[in-house]
Amino acid sequence: MVFIDYCKAFDSVEHHAVWRSLLEQGIEQQYVDVLKNCYSSCTTMFRPFSRTITVPIKRGVREGDPISPSLFSAVLESVIRKCSWDGQGININGRMLNHLRFADDIVVLTHTPQEAEQMIQQLNEEGKKADLHLNIAKTKVMRNRFADPSPFRLGQAILENTDEYVYLGRLFNMDNNLRPGIIRRKRAAWAA
Repeated sequence: MVFIDYCKAFDSVEHHAVWRSLLEQGIEQQYVDVLKNCYSSCTTMFRPFSRTITVPIKRGVREGDPISPSLFSAVLESVIRKCSWDGQGININGRMLNHLRFADDIVVLTHTPQEAEQMIQQLNEEGKKADLHLNIAKTKVMRNRFADPSPFRLGQAILENTDEYVYLGRLFNMDNNLRPGIIRRKRAAWAA
């Protein structure tokens, strides 16, 4: 399993990638135009040395806007559709499952490290076209004791191995041991 993390995912996605993704997925042009209009007037201001400078915002989806997660998901859907992952992944009841995804939280599932490397490389290449960049420091690899222990590479970088990972609030480990996750949740409850 490879747990994917993107650098500032919601902040970095290019607007043109959002519009293209929506059209590719069958959203009518008139609705895309409405969204373009909403985003075309977005600016930010900063005041260095008592002088206000207004800068247009050309990337990212609006934080707190209810439609933002859907816009980001549309881009990520387009990125993943462009990856040629057919036949890769793990077999679950006769169907191949190659990833799990909720917003920008992604887990890539494979049988071999070589297959995972190919899939992550494709994901990285397609993501860059939408200005989505993998966060190498936070992208982690989890393997069982039977997997090849050789380093997992993405380009020149070596991805870190981990024995456990918190995904969507649940602690995962290769032993399927629930105890560390329960302890983690108890601590979080007492800290609240």
